Amino acid sequence: MNSLRIFLAAVFLLVIFSLGGAEASEEVQAPDFTLKDTDGKYFNISDYEGNDTLVLFFMFTTCPGCEIFVDRVLDDYFDNISSEECDCNISILSISVMRGGDEEEDLKDYSRYHGWRHALDIDESLEKAYNIDKVPTYVIIDKEGYIQYTSSLSLSLEQLEYDLYMYTGLYSETEDRYIFSLPEISNLAIVVGAVVILVAIIVSISRQKSIRL
Repeated sequence: MNSLRIFLAAVFLLVIFSLGGAEASEEVQAPDFTLKDTDGKYFNISDYEGNDTLVLFFMFTTCPGCEIFVDRVLDDYFDNISSEECDCNISILSISVMRGGDEEEDLKDYSRYHGWRHALDIDESLEKAYNIDKVPTYVIIDKEGYIQYTSSLSLSLEQLEYDLYMYTGLYSETEDRYIFSLPEISNLAIVVGAVVILVAIIVSISRQKSIRL
């Protein structure tokens, strides 16, 4: 029985390792919506097509995980892409989901503080169209307007940059150091975890046999 429990725990851990991010299996056009930002200006998601890769960030201001992601990753990333050294066309658009209860006036202060554009999904239509079931979640939309990647993982700045490299071809010259390091680290962690679990199973079975003898 103990061996079965350990085996099920091993399967559970391996499944957890595989969750969190999803690459689009086929080209999916990003649903287009007309939104009003915190400055009162109306715009469409499709306005970014042909110009910018869009990082669409679903959140709400009192979400602890969202604030951690913003403080540790998105603020620094926005500074990087806004610098004169970065010759890149990338925009961040954060969308406040209705379940968070954000007020429009509070969002104005939030947007001014962080610097990037912000809008409120007033009727959950955007959330439903992009199949957002939890926050924080970010969606990478390429310059052609296609969804390339969706992730709800708690990521580092390097991983966000790597995702953009992988799914849009950005950073091909400036961020080559991330091409191999992050996937290798992730794969190594999975392999090491699997080996540790396998050893635990073998030890448990051996102990049970010794007790029976």
